[in-house]
Amino acid sequence: MSLALWKEHPDILLLDCTYKTNRFNMPLLNICSITGNNMVIQIGLVFLSSEKEADYNWATRYLREIIAENSIQEPYSIVTDRELALIRSLSTSFPGSRHLLCQ
Repeated sequence: MSLALWKEHPDILLLDCTYKTNRFNMPLLNICSITGNNMVIQIGLVFLSSEKEADYNWATRYLREIIAENSIQEPYSIVTDRELALIRSLSTSFPGSRHLLCQ
């Protein structure tokens, strides 16, 4: 269901990483999309070993695979906080998408 909704509303991706607030004491990357009527679509949750660029590259490569396998349009905008490693990874993985900084 999430993939079908995401395919209909691919324009914006929201990515945010929690910092060791779970019982595994690992960063958790939350990937969401949003529809035109402000409905949030949960796309993925990814446990990372750390918040380094290599870890984000691994997650964004897999996200690109999902996009390709399901013929989902690349997002126009990607919203993140000021996580520099994530921003660098996204600029490599999604060079055609505009990055918006959430403050």
